[in-house]
Amino acid sequence: MRWVTQEERETIWEELAGHLADHAEALEEAGRAAEEAEEMAVEAMGDPEEIGEALRRQYPWRWWWLSRMALILNVMVCGSLLVGLLYEPPPLLDNLACRFFPTWQGSDLARLGGFDRVERLDIRERVSSHVVYIYGVGLTEDGPAEARAAVTLCVYDTSLLAGPAKVPYGSIYWETDTVDGPYAPMEQERYYLLRDIPVRRGDETVTVVYDTAGGTARIQVPLPWEERP
Repeated sequence: MRWVTQEERETIWEELAGHLADHAEALEEAGRAAEEAEEMAVEAMGDPEEIGEALRRQYPWRWWWLSRMALILNVMVCGSLLVGLLYEPPPLLDNLACRFFPTWQGSDLARLGGFDRVERLDIRERVSSHVVYIYGVGLTEDGPAEARAAVTLCVYDTSLLAGPAKVPYGSIYWETDTVDGPYAPMEQERYYLLRDIPVRRGDETVTVVYDTAGGTARIQVPLPWEERP
C-alpha cells in the first residue's frame, strides 16, 4: 500500500485491528479461551498476502493521484474564498470591519505618513439608518500659525446584514471657521479621506458635514495641536 498516506495507513490498520478484536471477543463469549480466541480470529482473517493484495487493489496508484488532486483543489478553493473575503467581503463582514476595524480597508493616517501628529478617534453620529464613524485625524503644521488637517471616516448601515451604505456624491465635506472644503473623495464604497484641510492655530476643531436626504449631521473633530509653552 505504498500509494496511501501515513494517516490512511493508520486508519486501515485500526480498522483491521478492530475487526480482529471484535471477532476474538465474540469467540470468548462463545466459551473460547482468550489466547485461543485471538489465534482463531487471526486465522479467520485469511492469508496476510491475500489481504495485502486486496488492499493494494482497493488503493491503487490512481487513489493516491486523485486524493492529492482533491487536496490541491481544496487549497485553491479556500485560497480563492479568502482572497474574495479580503477584497470583496460580504455585507456582514464589511459592516463589522467598518464598525470595529476601519483601518483594515480604509485609510490609516499613521501608515499614510506625512503628518506631524495623528490621533485615533471614536466619534459616531447616527443619521437615519446610517452611522458616520470618524476614526482618525492628522495634522501637519506649515508655519507658526497655519497647518493642514486630514480626517478619516467611514459610513455603515445600522443593520448588520445591509449592503454598503449608499452615500450620494457631495454628501460629505468639511468646514472651518474661514472656508468650506471640497467634497470628500470616496476610497471605497464606505470609506472616506478628507485631507489638506487648511486650519489656523486658533481653530480647535474641524467640522465634518454629512448631508443626505435622510438627514444632516455636523460633527466637530478636535485637532491634535501640540501644546506650546
